[in-house]
Amino acid sequence: MYGMDRKQVVLGVILLCAIVFGAGYKTAQVRSRSMEKPGVAVNTESVLEKAKPRTVTVHVTGAVKKPGVYTLPEGARIIDGIKKAEAAKDAELNYVNLAEIMKDQQQVVLPKKGEISMTEAGGTGPGPAIRRIGARYGVQAGKININAANTGELDKLPGIGPALAKRIVDYRKLHGSFGNISELQQVSGIGEKKFGEIKDRITI
Repeated sequence: MYGMDRKQVVLGVILLCAIVFGAGYKTAQVRSRSMEKPGVAVNTESVLEKAKPRTVTVHVTGAVKKPGVYTLPEGARIIDGIKKAEAAKDAELNYVNLAEIMKDQQQVVLPKKGEISMTEAGGTGPGPAIRRIGARYGVQAGKININAANTGELDKLPGIGPALAKRIVDYRKLHGSFGNISELQQVSGIGEKKFGEIKDRITI
């Protein structure tokens, strides 16, 4: 009788061990499957890509010591690009909007002193002078540059009075240079009809 009890105890212990081992194995399988489910794994490349600082690539030329293409942090201003290219001693900074935020693929041409006069610039800005210099500055002659013109120049456009000209300049100060001439319609008071009247007389 004692021998039978001992065998039963041994069998019971073996059975108990088997149950415990089986339960642990199933738990490990469940955890392994949960780790393999879509969405659980972390996309390392995606995280690293998001962590990369955004940049803009710009071309700075003209009256600078080191003309060329530069990569700058997104939000950099024209003054930052000029600092990289190092303005020459004869550079004229008064007719360039140094505070303007630079856009990717933008070109900045820094004029020399004496190349633009106050008379040419209309006394308040670089618009007319840059248009006269023409292709060197990438501006189409005979058209008003809505990114450079002052209120007096914009007022000369059909249907653009002093108040609307001021809105254009204010919009430019708030949002930066126009990316294309169609963006002018974002200015309050310039609808599709008015834009159609002036689109052939403006450029950027």
